[in-house]
Amino acid sequence: MNRNKSNTYSKKLVKKIKNKVTFISENPEAGKLNNHKDSRESAMGNFSIYYQRINHHHCVLGESIRP
Repeated sequence: MNRNKSNTYSKKLVKKIKNKVTFISENPEAGKLNNHKDSRESAMGNFSIYYQRINHHHCVLGESIRP
């Protein structure tokens, strides 16, 4: 995915995020545990998605750019 002045990069990134969130919802234990209480991290290329199970639902807590 190359970044340029079009919205193509953004659309591809949103699609990747949606696919990863679907994967997380189907495989909640796949992410690695991190230092925060009951939360997990799932790598997605240059990004990581952080999520946690709350009241029988998986909530995305945030995402960050990986170094």
